[in-house]
Amino acid sequence: WSFVGAGLVAWTRRPTNPIGRLMCLTGFTWLLSALAASSLTAAYTVGLLFGAAALATSVHVILAFPDGRLASTVERAVVALAYVVAVPLQILALLVLDPATSRADCSDCPPNALLIGADDTMANAIIVVQNLAAVAITLSVIVILARRWRGATSAARRTLAPVLLAS
Repeated sequence: WSFVGAGLVAWTRRPTNPIGRLMCLTGFTWLLSALAASSLTAAYTVGLLFGAAALATSVHVILAFPDGRLASTVERAVVALAYVVAVPLQILALLVLDPATSRADCSDCPPNALLIGADDTMANAIIVVQNLAAVAITLSVIVILARRWRGATSAARRTLAPVLLAS
């Protein structure tokens, strides 16, 4: 809710700056990802689906702050990779992931509503690719933020400091 609230404030104060909308989107994806704790099949599956999306929108907000735009080709590539990992790869994983039999070992979890055929080997391979990409994305974000900090003026550093610390 903090992302949604802060996003609404930012959106209201500066409606032409996309950061408020991005923050709202991030807040709602985090809220939807919490549905993975549900015992209802549809809600559980929605939660699994949005779990990775919340991370991608977070990367987008972090790199787009403060003006809501990605400043370089590298930033756009990192955010694009985050969305690819979060959306198509997550959907692909959910098509073959059976939580009760996979490495998740969640016999109490409700069924995955998107499951078309359990394939633990394929699900694990996709998850490994997602995790490796997440490490690369995280390292890239750290390098981008460090460079941004190093090149910032003292006034810009005061603006960036809270986001960098939270990130």
